[in-house]
Amino acid sequence: MTKIAIAKNKERPYTFTMKRILSSLLALSVIMVPAFAQTADDDPLLAKIVDFAKANMGKTVGNGECAGLAAQALKAAGAKPRARVGYPAANDYVWGEEVLLIEAAPDGVKMTGTFEDVKPGYIVQFSNVKFQRAHFAHHTAIVESINRKRLGLLQQHIGGHRFVVEGAVRIDKLASGWMRFYRPLPL
Repeated sequence: MTKIAIAKNKERPYTFTMKRILSSLLALSVIMVPAFAQTADDDPLLAKIVDFAKANMGKTVGNGECAGLAAQALKAAGAKPRARVGYPAANDYVWGEEVLLIEAAPDGVKMTGTFEDVKPGYIVQFSNVKFQRAHFAHHTAIVESINRKRLGLLQQHIGGHRFVVEGAVRIDKLASGWMRFYRPLPL
């Protein structure tokens, strides 16, 4: 049996067996990874959308607008384009089948749908959203990752920059507005 000694101080070193270290790491990974974590690899269409956005990191896609990245990613993946403009308000976009709505309410965050239904490669539309440190009056992004607290994004035209970047927002810090998550549809 291999033992590893880590000295807390010279008088009382910690001693661990390799089995104990591996079982501790395994237990930590189970706790740290949410049970509903999804990957785009489950769906080739979604994987193509994420791959397109990642392949264009640091580059301007289309017209440099946030919606331009989503539109070009859908096109490159062979998905249907943006369905319509004007739902639920005049400037809002529909990117496929709506699977989740998260909105700020007086008594906290309200959800219609579940996090488990959202996967990387889905398109998220923001409207008048304010978080603790971020604000989106009207914004479109591609979901890179999601759990109950954090939404990882692939996006452009953010912070005045018209190129693709990664970003994240704390869903649990939503103070106003809404986010609609859309499942892209094949052609």
